[in-house]
Amino acid sequence: MTISHALAHEVFNYDPLTGELTWAATRNNRCQAGSRAGTLNRNNVWQVCFDRKTYFQHRIIWLYMTGDWPKNVIDHIDGDPSNNCWNNLRDVTQSINRQNLKGATSRSASGYLGVFAMYDKWYFAIKAGGVNKRYGPFVTPEVAHCKYLEAKRVLHKGCTI
Repeated sequence: MTISHALAHEVFNYDPLTGELTWAATRNNRCQAGSRAGTLNRNNVWQVCFDRKTYFQHRIIWLYMTGDWPKNVIDHIDGDPSNNCWNNLRDVTQSINRQNLKGATSRSASGYLGVFAMYDKWYFAIKAGGVNKRYGPFVTPEVAHCKYLEAKRVLHKGCTI
Protein backbone atom coordinates (compact mmCIF):
# COMPACT_ATOMS: atom_id res chain seq x y z
CA MET A 1 0.00 0.00 0.00
CA THR A 2 1.30 3.45 -0.90
CA ILE A 3 0.63 6.29 1.49
CA SER A 4 -2.00 8.76 0.25
CA HIS A 5 -2.04 12.48 0.97
CA ALA A 6 -4.96 12.03 3.39
CA LEU A 7 -3.25 9.14 5.18
CA ALA A 8 -0.02 11.14 5.49
CA HIS A 9 -1.95 13.88 7.30
CA GLU A 10 -3.69 11.32 9.48
CA VAL A 11 -0.49 9.52 10.52
CA PHE A 12 2.10 12.32 10.63
CA ASN A 13 2.56 15.93 11.67
CA TYR A 14 5.21 18.01 9.91
CA ASP A 15 6.82 21.29 10.91
CA PRO A 16 8.08 23.02 7.72
CA LEU A 17 10.38 25.34 9.68
CA THR A 18 12.26 22.63 11.61
CA GLY A 19 11.81 19.84 9.08
CA GLU A 20 10.68 17.46 11.82
CA LEU A 21 8.19 14.72 11.03
CA THR A 22 6.36 13.38 14.11
CA TRP A 23 3.70 10.77 14.77
CA ALA A 24 0.19 12.25 14.93
CA ALA A 25 -1.16 9.40 17.04
CA THR A 26 0.31 6.59 19.11
CA ARG A 27 0.76 3.49 16.95
CA ASN A 28 2.72 1.27 19.36
CA ASN A 29 5.30 1.51 22.17
CA ARG A 30 7.97 2.86 19.81
CA CYS A 31 5.71 5.26 17.91
CA GLN A 32 4.18 7.58 20.48
CA ALA A 33 2.08 10.60 19.48
CA GLY A 34 4.32 13.67 19.22
CA SER A 35 7.58 11.69 19.06
CA ARG A 36 9.92 12.01 16.12
CA ALA A 37 9.05 9.56 13.36
CA GLY A 38 11.85 7.43 11.97
CA THR A 39 15.61 7.23 12.30
CA LEU A 40 18.71 8.55 10.59
CA ASN A 41 20.30 5.95 8.31
CA ARG A 42 24.06 5.57 7.73
CA ASN A 43 23.89 8.17 4.91
CA ASN A 44 22.42 10.75 7.31
CA VAL A 45 18.98 10.51 5.65
CA TRP A 46 15.82 10.34 7.75
CA GLN A 47 13.69 7.31 6.99
CA VAL A 48 10.49 5.97 8.52
CA CYS A 49 8.88 2.56 8.53
CA PHE A 50 5.13 2.52 7.99
CA ASP A 51 3.03 -0.60 7.33
CA ARG A 52 6.20 -2.69 6.97
CA LYS A 53 7.61 -0.48 4.24
CA THR A 54 10.52 1.94 4.61
CA TYR A 55 10.19 5.43 3.14
CA PHE A 56 12.58 8.35 2.96
CA GLN A 57 11.02 11.08 5.06
CA HIS A 58 11.73 13.79 2.50
CA ARG A 59 9.47 11.96 0.02
CA ILE A 60 6.64 11.68 2.58
CA ILE A 61 7.11 15.37 3.38
CA TRP A 62 6.77 16.23 -0.30
CA LEU A 63 3.51 14.26 -0.42
CA TYR A 64 2.35 15.86 2.84
CA MET A 65 2.98 19.41 1.57
CA THR A 66 1.99 19.13 -2.11
CA GLY A 67 -0.57 16.32 -2.23
CA ASP A 68 1.49 14.34 -4.75
CA TRP A 69 4.45 12.02 -4.58
CA PRO A 70 7.60 13.61 -6.07
CA LYS A 71 8.02 12.97 -9.77
CA ASN A 72 11.81 12.74 -9.57
CA VAL A 73 14.30 12.84 -6.69
CA ILE A 74 14.20 15.21 -3.75
CA ASP A 75 17.27 17.42 -3.60
CA HIS A 76 18.37 18.93 -0.30
CA ILE A 77 19.44 22.36 -1.52
CA ASP A 78 21.99 22.94 1.26
CA GLY A 79 23.57 19.53 0.68
CA ASP A 80 22.58 18.23 4.13
CA PRO A 81 20.41 15.13 3.62
CA SER A 82 19.16 15.28 7.21
CA ASN A 83 17.75 18.82 6.81
CA ASN A 84 14.11 18.30 5.83
CA CYS A 85 12.99 21.93 6.25
CA TRP A 86 10.48 22.70 3.52
CA ASN A 87 12.52 25.54 1.98
CA ASN A 88 15.47 23.12 1.63
CA LEU A 89 13.64 20.56 -0.53
CA ARG A 90 13.04 20.54 -4.29
CA ASP A 91 11.83 17.91 -6.76
CA VAL A 92 14.50 17.67 -9.48
CA THR A 93 15.95 15.19 -11.95
CA GLN A 94 18.86 13.01 -10.87
CA SER A 95 21.09 15.05 -13.17
CA ILE A 96 20.22 18.32 -11.40
CA ASN A 97 20.61 16.59 -8.04
CA ARG A 98 24.16 15.50 -8.98
CA GLN A 99 24.96 19.08 -10.05
CA ASN A 100 24.24 20.23 -6.50
CA LEU A 101 27.09 18.31 -4.86
CA LYS A 102 28.82 20.52 -2.29
CA GLY A 103 32.05 18.68 -1.62
CA ALA A 104 34.49 16.13 -2.91
CA THR A 105 33.78 12.44 -2.52
CA SER A 106 35.90 10.25 -0.26
CA ARG A 107 37.73 8.99 -3.37
CA SER A 108 39.04 12.46 -4.28
CA ALA A 109 42.84 12.63 -4.12
CA SER A 110 42.80 16.43 -4.18
CA GLY A 111 40.14 16.92 -1.51
CA TYR A 112 38.31 19.34 -3.82
CA LEU A 113 35.17 18.76 -5.81
CA GLY A 114 35.97 18.30 -9.52
CA VAL A 115 39.77 18.65 -9.10
CA PHE A 116 42.36 16.01 -9.92
CA ALA A 117 46.13 15.76 -10.45
CA MET A 118 47.89 14.60 -13.58
CA TYR A 119 51.65 14.82 -14.27
CA ASP A 120 52.23 17.01 -11.19
CA LYS A 121 49.69 19.59 -12.40
CA TRP A 122 46.13 20.26 -11.30
CA TYR A 123 43.06 20.11 -13.51
CA PHE A 124 39.32 20.18 -13.12
CA ALA A 125 36.70 18.25 -15.03
CA ILE A 126 33.07 19.16 -15.47
CA LYS A 127 30.20 17.59 -17.37
CA ALA A 128 27.60 19.77 -19.04
CA GLY A 129 25.12 18.91 -21.77
CA GLY A 130 26.32 15.31 -21.73
CA VAL A 131 29.88 16.36 -22.59
CA ASN A 132 32.86 15.91 -20.25
CA LYS A 133 35.40 18.72 -20.41
CA ARG A 134 38.80 19.04 -18.77
CA TYR A 135 40.49 22.36 -17.97
CA GLY A 136 43.99 23.16 -16.83
CA PRO A 137 46.72 22.85 -15.93
CA PHE A 138 46.70 24.97 -12.78
CA VAL A 139 49.54 25.48 -10.31
CA THR A 140 47.62 24.51 -7.17
CA PRO A 141 44.49 22.50 -6.40
CA GLU A 142 42.99 25.61 -4.79
CA VAL A 143 43.23 27.59 -8.04
CA ALA A 144 41.78 24.66 -10.01
CA HIS A 145 38.90 24.47 -7.51
CA CYS A 146 38.15 28.21 -7.80
CA LYS A 147 38.03 27.90 -11.59
CA TYR A 148 35.86 24.79 -11.27
CA LEU A 149 33.35 26.68 -9.11
CA GLU A 150 33.22 29.54 -11.64
CA ALA A 151 32.45 27.07 -14.44
CA LYS A 152 29.97 25.13 -12.31
CA ARG A 153 27.95 28.24 -11.53
CA VAL A 154 27.60 28.95 -15.25
CA LEU A 155 27.11 25.42 -16.62
CA HIS A 156 25.06 23.69 -13.90
CA LYS A 157 21.60 25.14 -13.48
CA GLY A 158 21.10 22.95 -10.38
CA CYS A 159 24.18 24.34 -8.62
CA THR A 160 23.51 26.23 -5.38
CA ILE A 161 27.14 26.79 -4.36
